[in-house]
Amino acid sequence: MSTDVPIYPENFFVSWMLRLAQFQLLKVMPNPEAFAQCVHALLRETANGGDDLKDRLSRLFVLGKVLIERQTAAAIPNWIDILLEYRELVARSPDLYEGTRGRVPDKSLQSLGLGLMFGVQCLGVREIRALSNMFDRLDGLDRNTRDSIFAAVDAVPGESSSMIVNPAWLAEAERGTLVWTDAATRFYRMATQAGSWGYRELALRCHAARSVMADEYGEQPETALAMLDEAEALLRHDPILARARAKILWRKNDYAAALPLLEHAIAELPTEGVVEKVFMLREGAMCAGEVGDWALARPYRSRCRAAGVHGGDVDWHGRRCRRGEYSFGLLPRCVNSAHRVH
Repeated sequence: MSTDVPIYPENFFVSWMLRLAQFQLLKVMPNPEAFAQCVHALLRETANGGDDLKDRLSRLFVLGKVLIERQTAAAIPNWIDILLEYRELVARSPDLYEGTRGRVPDKSLQSLGLGLMFGVQCLGVREIRALSNMFDRLDGLDRNTRDSIFAAVDAVPGESSSMIVNPAWLAEAERGTLVWTDAATRFYRMATQAGSWGYRELALRCHAARSVMADEYGEQPETALAMLDEAEALLRHDPILARARAKILWRKNDYAAALPLLEHAIAELPTEGVVEKVFMLREGAMCAGEVGDWALARPYRSRCRAAGVHGGDVDWHGRRCRRGEYSFGLLPRCVNSAHRVH
């Protein structure tokens, strides 16, 4: 089907339904260019509806369909603007819930829905440059609007700051396109922006990602440790930074220095993120074993396996492998678990 003109210009409703059917087909096909063209057409062709309830419901339906698909982030670089349109349309549609019992989500789920859409799009960001552009767009919003978006994100269970920061660099690492110096510069800028908004944990995650770029992709562990020193001077000591520092020391085979930091991180950091929990327990078990603390090594290894890791998911002896390479084996399990939750 062509995406240059409406599929059936004589009847908007029929044309809209056919375009939506095209969207549903393309989203499961390995043709990102065709999917992008369809999404653009779907948004364009439904943008100029009327302002009665039926027209607003139709537009909300389309926006929601588009925003709940992860690949939209690659197809529509300015997806934040689509999210803002969705938010604004819901806000000016209090009549949405009148006489529509059972046909639209409960009003109490508004914030959760917005946060879930934001999270899904972050999971679909495939480039650090695109993530940086998203931060720039958020930086350009007024504080109330930005705060309402992050409040919605916080309503979604899980590690929201990791969900925002990590998918982009993991995707680039998988493709082999990551340029660590550029990535580190961008993450420092994003950390500064998040700090200026008052979102300390998000800033910490950006600083931690910056250190990963220098250590794991630049092979410059001392530079990475200096980056964490800088972050700690700006944002004070935190288990997130302790965990990042422990990772660098573990890769340097400085197990004695890494172990207390890992113990602190395992005890203090939230454990909703299965991947990160597994890495901390795995590294803690190996460090404890290397220094002869078997009373600590055994329970860490048992807890790691209890978190859902079996067989070949974790190579207990592959100490030179990058964290990102392990993550690709474990991340799909976490994403699937999230889908089951939502």
